[in-house]
Amino acid sequence: MFNRIAVVALVISATTFSPSSQAADWLVNNMNSFSYSIETTFLKDVLTAQVAGLNFESVPGKVVFGVTSANLDKVKGDMSVNATSLLCQGAASVVDPVDSCVAYTRFSTDGVKTEDMEVKDAAINIDAGKMKFNVNLKGIGNFKGEGTAAHDAAAKVVTLKINKVKLSILDVTGQFFSQLGDIKSDMIRVERPYIYISYGKKAEPTH
Repeated sequence: MFNRIAVVALVISATTFSPSSQAADWLVNNMNSFSYSIETTFLKDVLTAQVAGLNFESVPGKVVFGVTSANLDKVKGDMSVNATSLLCQGAASVVDPVDSCVAYTRFSTDGVKTEDMEVKDAAINIDAGKMKFNVNLKGIGNFKGEGTAAHDAAAKVVTLKINKVKLSILDVTGQFFSQLGDIKSDMIRVERPYIYISYGKKAEPTH
């Protein structure tokens, strides 16, 4: 039984800040001395960020995130985000917020734009580790896929297994993984049918 509830909350109406000098780790701690770091590699190239309507809350078993809009001025091209929200919900006894997201996730965005790509809208739903997602890319179409999500807390890795991806009636799973193969990130490793997302120092398989 918890004697007290750890709450991490942040609400920002509008602000401009420079994250480049503080982007190595984001730390979230609770009363059981649990901690994890999300290595925000992409923020290391961000010169300034303009954010409006930012809301973040974390309590045992629940994570809520929302942002009305965000514009990132990066060394290599800019990035904008519109109306994005995340809700993760697990049992109140779940200490690790990542476990809550693997249990239940509702994620949606009304748009993400970079110099290379524009996502018109996207959504990810996870129920008890079973995942469905759709991503609408401008100029290409609406991708729909399904798979599973698992979390290895010891290795600090989330593993997504993508079973299939379709564009309209066409199976484009192969092309989907070919595109992901171009990703260069310390956080993400792609090995069909798996996508490993590491928030520690190194992504390791959990299967």
